[in-house]
Amino acid sequence: MTTHTEPSRALLHELTAQAGLSATGARPIRLAENALWRLPEGIVVRIARPGQEHAAAREITVTRWLTTVGFPAVRPLAIDQPVHAAGRTATFWHELPPHHHGTTSDLAPLLRRLHDLPVPPDVAQVLGHTDPFVRLTERINAAPHLDQTARGFLLERATDLRAQWDTLDLSTDTRTVHGDACPFH
Repeated sequence: MTTHTEPSRALLHELTAQAGLSATGARPIRLAENALWRLPEGIVVRIARPGQEHAAAREITVTRWLTTVGFPAVRPLAIDQPVHAAGRTATFWHELPPHHHGTTSDLAPLLRRLHDLPVPPDVAQVLGHTDPFVRLTERINAAPHLDQTARGFLLERATDLRAQWDTLDLSTDTRTVHGDACPFH
């Protein structure tokens, strides 16, 4: 009998070997849409869901840039990454030290600083423009708690908002925006 962990562990071994690392002693942190593993050397491996190669490469490019400008961000390992195997992509990160969640007051100045950072052209090219509608239709369609009327309303509203978004001129004043903003001390 196999467990949910075994296929992910086999993939982890293949990906870490390609990165020149060992998965011996690895422990799962979370096995969900993305699989997160902790290696004994203080390394976290993030195995992205299929089709996320571009997003993984973008994460590495952006966090390396943030590190160079002294912005507090999780640091990627200084190896050639992302790494690919069996149709999946992995990135390798330095594990955060013990920490606790901060407050909104802790987070606000960091976000202000992030939004004020001048974005170098090479990073701007990798970032592209934000798309607030990524997978929105799929998520509305997959929401089990929506009845047909609510689902129809939300899908129609998403279509209307997308049409309005598409008319905006996004070519001026490139700035960074954040995804999940989670404060840590």
